[in-house]
Amino acid sequence: MGTLTSQYSDFGGISQALSGYTSSANAWKKALDCLPAEGGLTDTEKKFKAQYSEGLRKAQQAAKEPPRTYIVVNKDAASGLPWARAEAAEAQLKAKAEMSSVGAIPP
Repeated sequence: MGTLTSQYSDFGGISQALSGYTSSANAWKKALDCLPAEGGLTDTEKKFKAQYSEGLRKAQQAAKEPPRTYIVVNKDAASGLPWARAEAAEAQLKAKAEMSSVGAIPP
């Protein structure tokens, strides 16, 4: 077993972490193909085969699920989001409470 096998397994894991499930599955298959035939596996190679098989199974399962969608908002646009406006309003209300003639209202 050489470094090519570990490179394929590394790529499979990285691709899966980045939601590249098809690439991940292909890499896990190639890692499995690099292992010797079933009869000639050492104990270590058997462990690797189990790990690679599990990685392949997870990648194939994840590929069947609907893709996850992420929204990335830059810092300037984030100030208009509801939770950011609520935080700003809360800060303003606290500041007004401290300046009240009645006295400060505890938070």
